[in-house]
Formats: sequence, structure tokens, C-alpha cells
Amino acid sequence: LAMPKVFADRAASVLGAGATGVGLAVSTIYMGAGLAQYVGGYLADRYSNKLVYLVTFLLQVPVCLLVAQASGLPAIGLVATLAVLQTLNLPSESMLLARYTPEKWRATAFGAKGFTIREESEVEDAIAEALAVKHQPVVVHVHSSLEQISAWRRRS
Repeated sequence: LAMPKVFADRAASVLGAGATGVGLAVSTIYMGAGLAQYVGGYLADRYSNKLVYLVTFLLQVPVCLLVAQASGLPAIGLVATLAVLQTLNLPSESMLLARYTPEKWRATAFGAKGFTIREESEVEDAIAEALAVKHQPVVVHVHSSLEQISAWRRRS
């Protein structure tokens, strides 16, 4: 959800000022990230689900930090990398949820897994205020398995 805004603010020099370049970049990244989920499934079948989930999740941390500072072509590449990492872990996450959730709560757990906050403003301001962050980039990362949001905004 935040990707178009990030690209419009930080990659307009590469994608152009209009919505076409931004829309094409976002669509391409989501298509690639969707295909990465197949790779995540392959990894989940071959290796420990805990290991796959942990590694793909931990790799997101430095990428998020780099994205928060990047602009231009590096921002596009880093956001694409982040989107791929976020979808690589989905099959492992689903397998772990199915394995460790009691059967009577499994449907509820999968329903809760898909819960997503739809707008960054719903959480961004509250987190920034709670952390008393001013004049610094704020990275808000809301994790759910259907959609993961990384939102960047300079607080003033």
C-alpha cells in the first residue's frame, strides 16, 4: 500500500512524475514477489519451516533499514528485494501455523493471520508518538501473511 507513495516521493527521477511509471514498477514488483512464493514453497518442502521463516524474516531487517534511506534506482531494487523476502516466508508461515495451532482453533488462527491494517495512518502516528520520534525517518512494518506493509514518512 505504501509502495506507490515511496516510489512517487523517492524514485520519480527514475520512474517519471506520472502514475504510469510508478504503477508499472509496483505491478512488476508484486508479480515478481508473487512468483517468489513458489520458491518459498520449494524451500519449505526441502528445509525446516522454522529455519526458512526465521532466515527470510531476519533478512528483511537490514533491507528495511536500507529502504528507509534509499532513493532513486536503489530504492526500487531494495523495495523489490523486500517484497520478495516478505513472500518467500509465506509457505513456511502457513505450515508452522497449521502444525502448531490446535485443530479446534485452526480456522480462527488462519482468519486472524489474514488481518491487515489497511492504511499506514492507522498505526504510523501512534507508533511515532509512542516512541517520541521527531525529525527522523520512521519505518512502520505491519506483518501479516496476506499483506505486509512498509511505510516511510519523515516526522516533523
